[in-house]
Amino acid sequence: MITHQLMRFRRAAVVLGSVLALVMVLGIVPMIGAQGLPAISVYGDGLASGWENWSWNTTINLNSTNPVRSGSAALAARYDQAWAGIYLRRTTAVPDGYQILRFWINGGSGGQSIQVGFFDQNSAPTMVTSIQLSANTWQQVDVPLDAVGSSSSVWGVVWQDAKGSAQPIFYIDDVEFISTGPAPTAIPQNGITLTVDAGAGRRNISPLIYGMNFADAALAADIRLTVNRWGGNATTRYNWQQDSSNRGSDWFFENIPDDNNNPGALPNGS
Repeated sequence: MITHQLMRFRRAAVVLGSVLALVMVLGIVPMIGAQGLPAISVYGDGLASGWENWSWNTTINLNSTNPVRSGSAALAARYDQAWAGIYLRRTTAVPDGYQILRFWINGGSGGQSIQVGFFDQNSAPTMVTSIQLSANTWQQVDVPLDAVGSSSSVWGVVWQDAKGSAQPIFYIDDVEFISTGPAPTAIPQNGITLTVDAGAGRRNISPLIYGMNFADAALAADIRLTVNRWGGNATTRYNWQQDSSNRGSDWFFENIPDDNNNPGALPNGS
């Protein structure tokens, strides 16, 4: 009994593997839950590994303990001159696949006006949005990366004075790049990398694709088979008038009758 069950399981696994391979080849993605890429931290209780402080004309404390949004520290900053900037630079580009820079900011005494943007590898900034800070309030800010095309073009994040003057101290915490879609999966194929984006062009597919050909009743019940099809290679040369199939190898062909007792009544009972 155990051996019989194992054989059923193996057959089901082979069929499922074949179906998944077909899905990959056709570029069809089943509607299953998928996690996005893990967040990339820029700042959280200190600069994350791989990030450096390249700020200018700004007094910065990377370990300010009051106020903090979470953890034990926040980044405290004061613009000392007009157009000063907080510039956090990565030693390598941000990986591809991220859509949003998310951070929390607190205005302290409030009233600051700040523009937020990104630097590319050649230190050319693209400013994306402007924000006005409220006093003693932590606010979440999501900055989309659409303006720079891809997260892989981002080497740094900048918060720059937008008033053209010195501005009072404010606080930044929990800075990270986040992905809003499923993670791409790279599959090496003979030295060629095939990337499957499970979030692109998604559409529902029929559950009937998970059927089998000529499954026995016990197996169909075990795996809750959606469709037990009459089809496949064995029916390619089926003659419905004679209720027989023509099968062959490289050196011979033969007609094999089916077990329908009344071919004249087909397809009834077939």
